[in-house]
Amino acid sequence: MVATIFREQFGVEPAAIMAVPGRVNLIGEHTDYNGGMVLPTIVEPYIGVAIAPARECTGYNGDHDHFYSDGYGMAPTLERGESVNRDDWWIYAAGTLSFVRDGGHHLPPMAMAFFSTLPAGSGLSSSAAMIVGILKALKKLGHFTGDNVEIALAAQRVENEYVGMPCGIMDQMAVSAGRSGSALALDTGAMSFEHVSIPDGYDFAVIHSGIFRKLTDGRYKYRRTECEQAAALLGIDELCKLPGNRVEDGAQLEPPLGRRVAHVVSEHRRVVEAVRALKAGDMASFGQLMIASHRSYSEDFEASTPEIDSLVERACELGALGARLTGGGFGGCIVACIETKNRAIWQNMLQAEFPKIRVIC
Repeated sequence: MVATIFREQFGVEPAAIMAVPGRVNLIGEHTDYNGGMVLPTIVEPYIGVAIAPARECTGYNGDHDHFYSDGYGMAPTLERGESVNRDDWWIYAAGTLSFVRDGGHHLPPMAMAFFSTLPAGSGLSSSAAMIVGILKALKKLGHFTGDNVEIALAAQRVENEYVGMPCGIMDQMAVSAGRSGSALALDTGAMSFEHVSIPDGYDFAVIHSGIFRKLTDGRYKYRRTECEQAAALLGIDELCKLPGNRVEDGAQLEPPLGRRVAHVVSEHRRVVEAVRALKAGDMASFGQLMIASHRSYSEDFEASTPEIDSLVERACELGALGARLTGGGFGGCIVACIETKNRAIWQNMLQAEFPKIRVIC
């Protein structure tokens, strides 16, 4: 699909094509930039990237970068070094090219086309998938180097330094190094990971709540700032490294910092337990950990909404082993663990009660 879009828009065949999946985080929210554990898995929806040097394209200025999206259309032609508004979709593409060029790679002006089945604002890492896709496509053309981990780290730098989004490393690692049918048990403090198989007979259903949000709206950044403030007051580099005998110290911090610490520290421990449960095939315990995770995310981290809380609660009451808000918070998707044999009936009941939701996968 993306090759056809590129050909129709730019008049030539793309020089490189890459498809990168989105991700859903099964458990472990806001622990990645706090040095803790996360447990994402990739999903079927994806972003397709097609690229070629701009000088090869028909009817386009070969001295400028050009970006086209099937969902948003053609981006304005940018002069080299021209700033991009943080709300513009092409900031991720422009930022990636700037990062590569600033890193010393010789990169001519490029034309890019994008096709996505990942809904923006869903918390499924569409931005990380786009950046990783561009870097992997450039690698095919010899304009970038690195393995999956190095590409993930580069993609994180693009978001942090060129987009202004202070995200952790989870999203980039998940979409760059994830495997279908497995969860990525990632220790972000040690940057070590393993793939853990998801047992047969169970689905992780991803349901869009109908509430959209942008991570660039500031609330994600504000939560990260709160975590950094708490860590500084406790005299540690990362909250997930807080020793067990000092957890009470964190809880005693002035509100809301004490609640932020309570979520991050307990969430890290839940991920460790969830990895054990997944390896043992104990999905009942895994589901209970998801429920506890959402409660903490909603009450201590205050990153949910009443509508999403209701959706999560009913998802469990209707038969899910566990459910929780996934992603950066304040909207987007929930993820629910459901036995495969029960999914169709469960899904129909949930949609009947919440007509604004959308099943992603």
